[in-house]
Amino acid sequence: MVLGFTILIEGCMPFFTPKLYKKFTAEISQADEKILRILGFVAIIIGLLILYYAKGRL
Repeated sequence: MVLGFTILIEGCMPFFTPKLYKKFTAEISQADEKILRILGFVAIIIGLLILYYAKGRL
């Protein structure tokens, strides 16, 4: 269920704003790997906190 919801959210940007999505992906491909790792780590922590909070609320 979580995977399906994630794919749904990930598909919104290219569906609704394809030009912005192309610009975003071009810019992120030029970003430093260290910055991408930090952003990935932050995303993981936020995702885990959301799952932990949602589990407590269910």
